[in-house]
Formats: sequence, C-alpha cells, structure tokens
Amino acid sequence: MSAAILLTLGFPFLLLGMVDLLNPNVSPEEKQDAWAGMTIVGIAPMGLGGFLVWNVYQQQVKEDQERLQQVFFQILEDQQGNITPLHLSLEAKISAEKARQYLDEKAKAFNANYEVSDDGNITYQFHL
Repeated sequence: MSAAILLTLGFPFLLLGMVDLLNPNVSPEEKQDAWAGMTIVGIAPMGLGGFLVWNVYQQQVKEDQERLQQVFFQILEDQQGNITPLHLSLEAKISAEKARQYLDEKAKAFNANYEVSDDGNITYQFHL
C-alpha cells in the first residue's frame, strides 16, 4: 500500500520536472529548481516505492518456494517417497511443467530414481 502511494505521488512530480527541464522557454535557474524538486519529490519517492514493490515480490517468491517445498515433503512422506509431477501439480497448485522441473531438480539433489510407465507417466522415487 505504501509503495503504491509513493509511486503515485512521485510520478506526477517527475513528469512536471521533466516538462520544465525540456521546455526551452524555462530559465536555467528554473531548470535547476525543477531538477532539485524532481529529485526530492519525484525520483526519491518513486525509487523507494519501487524498492518496496521489489521487496514484496521477493518475499512472495520466497513464501511460494517454501510452500512448494512443504507440499513436496508432505507428499513424499505420505507416499513413501514416490511422487509424480501430476500429484505435485495438483497439491501445490502449480503447472505440470513447473512440477516436472521442480522434481527433476530435487531428483538430482537427492539422487532419486524415476520410472517411466508405458503411457509416459514419470514416478520419482526418493529414498527416505
């Protein structure tokens, strides 16, 4: 919320400052004032707002990764170390492709085996 306020407040001042800087009829002193004002009440709030948005995004990514890992370990525990991309996709509410990529990474990290059925389904087998 505060990021949106900072971005909303900073943007108009940034635009107003740019108009003065690009206007050939504005004196050098006024351009200097426009630059200072643009920096203080335009660029600074927008920079801080952008930083806050980035932090919120990074926190969400971290929480999503932690939730995915928790779902992964819960499935492994419930299924005695066996897991399919479809099962992970359904439980974690992620795409099948992301589930497959995640399981490929975990299989390499934990030295897991996998079986491919006749119909092409993959079951990963992790040693508990």
